[in-house]
Amino acid sequence: MHLQLHLEALDNGPAPDVDTLLSLQRWLIGEPDIAQQEIALSTAARPGELGGAVEIISLVLGTGLSVGQLLLAISNWRRARPQAPAVVLTRTDPDGATVRIESSDPEAVAAAARALDG
Repeated sequence: MHLQLHLEALDNGPAPDVDTLLSLQRWLIGEPDIAQQEIALSTAARPGELGGAVEIISLVLGTGLSVGQLLLAISNWRRARPQAPAVVLTRTDPDGATVRIESSDPEAVAAAARALDG
C-alpha cells in the first residue's frame, strides 16, 4: 500500500518547514515496526495547485504493518512536539480512488484507519 504524508499548519500556527517534516521522517524510521518499511522524502505538487512543490513523505507499507500502527506513531510524534502541525495521510489506489485522513479527532482517525486497513 502506497501512502503519502504532508504537514499543514493548524489554526494560526506556524507553517511547517522541511525540518519539521524531516523530524517526522526520523521519528518514523526510529519506530521498530515502521523502520523496515520503504520511507522516502520527495517533492510533489499539491492537487489543485498550479505550481510550487511541497515536501512529502512517501511510504510503502508492506505486510505486517497496519495504517493504525502508522497513525499511532504519528500521534506519538505530534504529542512529543510543542506545536505539532496537522499531518495529512493520503492513499491513492491503482484505480485512482483517493482516501485522505486529516482530522485531529482520535475517533475519526481510528475509523479512517480501519477503513484504510480494510
